Amino acid sequence: MRLALVFTLLAATKVFAIDGTVHNATKDKPQASATVSLFNITSNGPEMITSVKSSADGSFNIQPPAGSETPGPKLLQAAYDGVTYNKMIPPGTPTQNLQIDVFESSAKPGDSKVTTHMMLLEPVNGQLRVSESYVWTNSSKITYSDPDRGTLRIYLPAATEGKAEVNVIAPNSVAVRRSADPTKEANVYKIDFPIKPGESRVDLTYQMPFTTPAQFTDKWLFPNPNTKLLAPVGVSFKGPGLSQLGAEPTTKATIYNFDGAALTMDVQGAGALQQGNSQQSDGTASDASGSGDSDDQIAELLPQLYGKASPVDGFLGALNAVKWILSLAVAMLALGFVYLYRKPTSNPS
Repeated sequence: MRLALVFTLLAATKVFAIDGTVHNATKDKPQASATVSLFNITSNGPEMITSVKSSADGSFNIQPPAGSETPGPKLLQAAYDGVTYNKMIPPGTPTQNLQIDVFESSAKPGDSKVTTHMMLLEPVNGQLRVSESYVWTNSSKITYSDPDRGTLRIYLPAATEGKAEVNVIAPNSVAVRRSADPTKEANVYKIDFPIKPGESRVDLTYQMPFTTPAQFTDKWLFPNPNTKLLAPVGVSFKGPGLSQLGAEPTTKATIYNFDGAALTMDVQGAGALQQGNSQQSDGTASDASGSGDSDDQIAELLPQLYGKASPVDGFLGALNAVKWILSLAVAMLALGFVYLYRKPTSNPS
């Protein structure tokens, strides 16, 4: 009986073993000495199981301790040249002969740039809620990483007191919370997040006291900004350089284009677009969604899942637990809006 139990435990451990190769996609060769870590993805976020170093030929073999197996997806993470690279392992998928790509890093942007910038402004109950989305495209094979200066520098109006929620999604990854750190420039903050090859997204939300009609000013600190602004039903924008593109068919929100680095516009009316909000007769919105996630802990290295989900829900269930992605998808009209207005309407560069 004891031998049978030992055999069963060993068999379970063997099935759970994970092996593969770390591949340097910049140099197109195996990468030695990368730190490869395995995590369980739980309702409380990633929980580390164990770590190993890749060998001279880039290979790694992870033998998790007995009893560390849990239902749900796994996260395989390789750390190289100051950046971590993720590979999700959904339940039931092979765990042998895996490949996880890493890249060389540079503090210069190179071919990495913001290709889409969107803003949603919601004046509600004496507050202005602002949601911004930056879509980064890195067409090179080098990761843009600049911890000292930040890969993205943002301007926050003084009325925000520097309080903002920043969430980022790298290629083939889940949501990561980042902080907006102050710089020596007034109202300018930096976001330290490596821009990996492929498409990444940085989502920024903040709010401040605001009673319409009033003036809103903002500026952008990245090259060649071309911004699309959304005004919910009941809200209008007016200012130099603004042009209407029409109404979004589903929400009837008005879409504006602004091609410039500094914006000053008049905001009039009240309304909200976020999920769970309903328009009232006085033009304000009632929030049925409850409190937000502003007090969630910042995760500087590991992906942090927000919300609650049972591990038995699997990979899709874990992704569905990232509540902020769902609400922001509604606010930004999902991916259809991103791709429909990806190209600038004037002065293409």
